[in-house]
Amino acid sequence: MFYYDGIQITQFTKQDGLCSNRIRQILEDESGNIYFSTLEGINKYDGNVISKLMPVESNEWKLQKGDLWFYMIGKSDEYGPYRYDGKTLHHLRLPKHKPHDDLYSEGINSFFSPYEVYCIYRDRSGAMWFGTSVFGACRYNGHSLQWIYEKDLSIAPNGGASVFVQSLKIVKGFFGFVIPNNIFNSRSLQANKMVCYSILKCKASEMPMILEEKI
Repeated sequence: MFYYDGIQITQFTKQDGLCSNRIRQILEDESGNIYFSTLEGINKYDGNVISKLMPVESNEWKLQKGDLWFYMIGKSDEYGPYRYDGKTLHHLRLPKHKPHDDLYSEGINSFFSPYEVYCIYRDRSGAMWFGTSVFGACRYNGHSLQWIYEKDLSIAPNGGASVFVQSLKIVKGFFGFVIPNNIFNSRSLQANKMVCYSILKCKASEMPMILEEKI
């Protein structure tokens, strides 16, 4: 991690207290504290000391002002986002997806959990969106969780997971999903090469919600 104050560049590493040198996110709270999501955990920097936040397995899904939402890409057995309310780091679990059993029977890349969160976005209404490694996007509106999913975009013809939702963004009233195609190739070691990109967009009100679980 590198910090530039306008005059000099300062580097922070595991020796300074970071959980890992692989940084996934950088967020700031209302008090000016900086948070780093890393491959091995989440850190808080108060301007003087880097400390580690200890996650608690939780089902406390809430939408509260000032909460910070985190993800960890590449960590095994990930199944949902992390919510920090200023006191507790809640490790939340996304609900079981309707096509879960079918996808596993057809074969997916076993290295990644299909529920692993790759990106997080808060829309204008305050709802949270979570893009996952295999299962498309999930939306939380403060009352329920809703999955958005398209099977043709999640299973490759030769087996394995073919795409994931890499980023989420609203542009001119439309909600966009950036999806790298052909990432996983079961016959070669070129599994991390992005061959091309697809952009899916539609109005949020027209999203095909196929599963809703109230909290």
